[in-house]
Amino acid sequence: MNATNFFSGIKDTVKRNQFGGTIGGKVVSDKAFFFFGYQGTRNRQVSAATNSCIPTAAELAGDFSQMPAVGAQCGRAIADNGNLYDPATNSKINTNPNQANYRKIPTSSLSQTALNLVKYLPASLANPTTGAISVAIPANFTEDQYIGRFDYNISSNHNLFFRTFVTNYNAPAYFSPTNLLLTTTAGNDQRVMAYTLGDTLTLTPHLVNSAHASYTRRRNNRGPTAGGINARTIGVNIFTYVPADLRLSVTNQFSVGCGTCSPGFFNVNTETFSDDVDWIKGKHQIAFGGEYIRTGDNTNSGYLQNGNFSFSGAASGGQYVGGGAATSAGEPMIDFLTGKQNSFGQSRQQQTSYRQNIFSLYAQDTFHFNSHLTLSLGVRYEPMLYQTDKFGRGSTFDQAAFSANTHSTVFPKAPAGIFFYGDNGVPKSFTNNRWNNFSPRFSLSYDPIGNGKTVFRAGSAIMYDSPNLFTSQRLTSSPPFVNEIAVTGPVDLTNPYANYSGGNPFPGTFPPDASATFPTNAYYVLLPRNIRTPTIYQWTASVQQDLGRGWMMSVSYLGNHNAHLWLGRAINPATYIQGTWTGPGSCGALTVSPGTGTACSTTGNAAQRTVLALANPTQGAYFSPTMTSISDGFDSNYNGVIAAIQHRMSNSFSLLTNYTWSHCISVGDAPGDVAGIVNQNPYYPRGDRANCGFDVRHIFNTSIVASSNFKSLNPIARAVVNDWQLSPIIRILSGVPMDIMSGIDNSRNGQGRDRPNYVPGIDVYTHNHIQRQANLAYLNKAAFTQNSVGTFGNVGRNAFRGPKYYNLDLSLSRNFQLYERLKLQMRLEGFNVFNHPFFGTSGGSGFTTTLSSGTFGNATAAYDPRIFQAAAKFTF
Repeated sequence: MNATNFFSGIKDTVKRNQFGGTIGGKVVSDKAFFFFGYQGTRNRQVSAATNSCIPTAAELAGDFSQMPAVGAQCGRAIADNGNLYDPATNSKINTNPNQANYRKIPTSSLSQTALNLVKYLPASLANPTTGAISVAIPANFTEDQYIGRFDYNISSNHNLFFRTFVTNYNAPAYFSPTNLLLTTTAGNDQRVMAYTLGDTLTLTPHLVNSAHASYTRRRNNRGPTAGGINARTIGVNIFTYVPADLRLSVTNQFSVGCGTCSPGFFNVNTETFSDDVDWIKGKHQIAFGGEYIRTGDNTNSGYLQNGNFSFSGAASGGQYVGGGAATSAGEPMIDFLTGKQNSFGQSRQQQTSYRQNIFSLYAQDTFHFNSHLTLSLGVRYEPMLYQTDKFGRGSTFDQAAFSANTHSTVFPKAPAGIFFYGDNGVPKSFTNNRWNNFSPRFSLSYDPIGNGKTVFRAGSAIMYDSPNLFTSQRLTSSPPFVNEIAVTGPVDLTNPYANYSGGNPFPGTFPPDASATFPTNAYYVLLPRNIRTPTIYQWTASVQQDLGRGWMMSVSYLGNHNAHLWLGRAINPATYIQGTWTGPGSCGALTVSPGTGTACSTTGNAAQRTVLALANPTQGAYFSPTMTSISDGFDSNYNGVIAAIQHRMSNSFSLLTNYTWSHCISVGDAPGDVAGIVNQNPYYPRGDRANCGFDVRHIFNTSIVASSNFKSLNPIARAVVNDWQLSPIIRILSGVPMDIMSGIDNSRNGQGRDRPNYVPGIDVYTHNHIQRQANLAYLNKAAFTQNSVGTFGNVGRNAFRGPKYYNLDLSLSRNFQLYERLKLQMRLEGFNVFNHPFFGTSGGSGFTTTLSSGTFGNATAAYDPRIFQAAAKFTF
């Protein structure tokens, strides 16, 4: 009955068993009561297969002539008679099928390091001609959940309770010495615990005090399984921190490892104390209280500690040849087999020990003016006391100090303009606290008739958002603590630091002291000294109408404006310089020659053209073009209307139908963890003001619960037909926004956020009926062209949308009365009953949206297919 995922060659083998129960009762009559529950889950399945392309025997001999046509699985990116280069020699590869050595390179150009990696790939399972292979990775996990509660009545007006929740979750990682493609999913071992103690005291019939104290802890360990390999295993000359962790990707071909597959350890502990008072005084219902939260986040993440190797086709596409005038990526597989990366990154483990104190006070008065009108007015005080790293890791940047060549006293060898906790005037939080955060709020409820059948509601509020503990965690990645660096292409696979100034910077001195040296072209994320608290201005209005006979309808409007939205802003982008290098001064302030006769601005010399490098070549060389400042200068707007019709359970059925129209506009989507910039043009971020990435314009939902209850039937027929319950859920969504990217740094600003140009008169969509293994193209590649060198494209952010989504989930259940208070419920549930594919992933649209990719516009991933499950529950 279960279906096959759209992109999988095998049926999902899910075997999911859930079991458990609850028990409760009294400990002391009328005084003490307990409740306990347990649920266990054992999930054994093979996930949807991932399509990959690994090197064929012909390609391992330097022959790429058998690659399928452009757009096909494992298809070539460069059509016949296009520009293609041998990255090892920079000589052109013949792409004319009527000439000798068609799409061939000499075996001497191949990298032995790349060939060493190939030995770990499952060549025997792949198509011998195309290298196509589908790999389904086990998605097994075990989970045990426990809940408990204890209540104690001290007196008729005084009650204590204690409740707890504990869950243990474990999902293993996988490794095979003959199939490295299994390493793209991380293992996870997690425990979550929550404990709450509450006290409720009724002081008078009109005055109640409630106090709560809670403690929560999340311990999350993730990473690869033992027995894996790292870069040194295959011959890469770098320092590796752990024995099992290799992260490498070949665009549109294959990947091994992943960012979250590296070993990581995450612990979050939070203590919360709150007290609330409710007081009824005449027509007033007054509430006031406060809350204090102490939270800490301890992280040790090795996401780049063993390096990240990327091959995009830039080298074979000619981007590093003759000034890099290429406007299309070449063949990523050629880049890989010749060992020429477009980028390489590495760092130490990222460690944080953030601590934060959050406290707030509030007061609210709900005034029942009369039977028609109720007003509510309140205010909340919640200052932003910004989090601090326990060890003071992080840095701040001062442009004036950079210009004056002023250096830190804590780390004297740091580049000019960078300062640390301990330097004069630098707080441990690296930004100032915000003490004046008062949040007023107002609402009203109006019943024009007074019979409770028609109600108008409206409200508005100003609210402050407390940034997550991990929002600015990249501050601690700045040198000399983590030293995250990026080396741009062409980068040799065997010796990634061969052309890096100063050579391999790892492992270096750790923990760093005053003698610590700083790497060049390093990655910095910085926090402004006086950043403002994210602020939400929200307003709502609604009307509810009782239609009688169990029917009700409502129409609601919600609007908000998010001010001071925290996003990443580029403060050191590369400057585009026209012309070619003919000697000093021929490329303006650029002092490092890109090569005589070579364009002043290439994809390989972005670090030499940054704002800071042009101002001071010596000190500016320490900062990468991706240097980022967390900026509060962004905003977003949301407006939505939801109409709903509801029928409460009567006459053997209930119904809830709602339709939502909404529109969200922003300059960029808040990622939570600010790790880099979001805008195409750093000098014109408003140019990216467009649909939010989650702007699903139309949402329709209907859920029905219908029970069979035919009283006129004879006893036998009633026993067979009655007490069945059918529950369908229908969901229809409009398409998710798609952000089309160039995939090539044509603007030469070193940010990699370019978008292409739209070709007028060409339909953006292919209107194909997307089918497995054929007609996967949803976007028409001919409708776009690469933006010209030194310019930005005119395609807007999130300008196009994916296909609509239709889904039906269905549940059929029956209750059986076995004996007095013993009942059995049997239930059959089906998800995505019609097996309609929903193209997407948890982090994207499910389509290739990078123009330089050979599979641009193609569907690449889909959510779960049709899945059925059965359940049984005893109650007694």
